Amino acid sequence: MTTPQSGGRGSVQRIFEDLRHRIEAGHYPTPGRLPSKKELADEFNVSPETIRKVSDRLKDAGLVSGQQGVGLWIRVRRLTPWMAHTSDGASPAAAWQAEVTAAGAVPALDLPVTSVERAPDQVAEQLRLDKGAFAVVRRTLRRVDGEPVQIADHWFPRDLAMDSLLMEAAHLPSIEEALRSIGRPQVSHVDRVWSALATPEEAKRLGMKETTATATTRRTRVGFDGEGRPIRFSLGSARGDSEVLVYELPG
Repeated sequence: MTTPQSGGRGSVQRIFEDLRHRIEAGHYPTPGRLPSKKELADEFNVSPETIRKVSDRLKDAGLVSGQQGVGLWIRVRRLTPWMAHTSDGASPAAAWQAEVTAAGAVPALDLPVTSVERAPDQVAEQLRLDKGAFAVVRRTLRRVDGEPVQIADHWFPRDLAMDSLLMEAAHLPSIEEALRSIGRPQVSHVDRVWSALATPEEAKRLGMKETTATATTRRTRVGFDGEGRPIRFSLGSARGDSEVLVYELPG
């Protein structure tokens, strides 16, 4: 008779990664139910307590749902578009809402949170501000089916944005339209896109557990006026397992 192993942190991580790979590879039908905790404990030769910890990790990662007595069900994860640029000039937020709705999901935008804060070093550098200078920031959050999927912080020089539409805690057609309304239209921009594991702050705002290694797609955008002055710096981050970055470009 083989005695189940107690299953330390290494066993939990190993089994979690194994099951995550199986789920993402389509080893189990979707939607469908995972094998029972007893079956998994027998398969991996570990204790039920180890499988309980693995189950919690799978739930935190958004891979399964369920509760005591009903088993674990594999969640259907839909990749919804992050409309970063539209060729017809439409509002990216409106285009995102339309695309998410077309995918059969429910989009929602939380009201932005605005404030005046000392600009972090990265922001000050991109906006060409003195170190420690104050700037206006708008923090936004997008949801799909009630779950947070994308965050973005939009920073502006204080002398440009103070007491303007950019400080209102209300939805705007677009950042570009708001800049035009105050007489400082954005005429060009530079984007940078990369992938990285979620930081603790990103994990908190995106509703992820800090212990769950989930990649995020990040994009920064520096916007310039007609004189070449940077007038906005945006840093967006989206869950890598639920959002796909989309650019629509002419030609």
